[in-house]
Amino acid sequence: MSRGSQAASGEVLSDLVLSTLLASSRDGDRRAADTIATAMANMIGHLARRVRSRCDRDELISAGLYGMVQSLATFSESGGASLRSWVSTHALGAMRRTRCPEIAESVDIHDVEEPVQASSRELNSALRNLPANQRKILRLIYRDGLSARAVAARLHMDARTIARLERQGIASMRRELGADP
Repeated sequence: MSRGSQAASGEVLSDLVLSTLLASSRDGDRRAADTIATAMANMIGHLARRVRSRCDRDELISAGLYGMVQSLATFSESGGASLRSWVSTHALGAMRRTRCPEIAESVDIHDVEEPVQASSRELNSALRNLPANQRKILRLIYRDGLSARAVAARLHMDARTIARLERQGIASMRRELGADP
């Protein structure tokens, strides 16, 4: 599978691959630039879903993409941050500068910064081992793309409960996959 098709399929690209692609894109390689943009756009979409906000998700994604473009122009590996960390920090900052002042300052970019590397089989196994309510919530949010508020309405539950169960489900899966102690 090529690096471009990896990013398009949602597969997480390693920091080494991203660094190599960034160097190529700075040398004029449009495919490398497109691959980075796709990978980072997927990450920004994930960040926008994690933000607890009444703002329109499309507005948050637009702001995040603007932050991504700005951050790619200023990224330097000598600064010590990974490209993924640099972009997510700038994208989140751009989201906070929108007309949505209630965006939580405590959004955890580490879910984006250090993704779990796992096969589909391992992910499905970890998902099957969750309690049914957490499994259903994660499927509605991550497979069907619903917001926590929409899931809460569908399941007749409080949005805070949905957010808590989502966090617990993700934490359980990360532990099972060996990403967290």
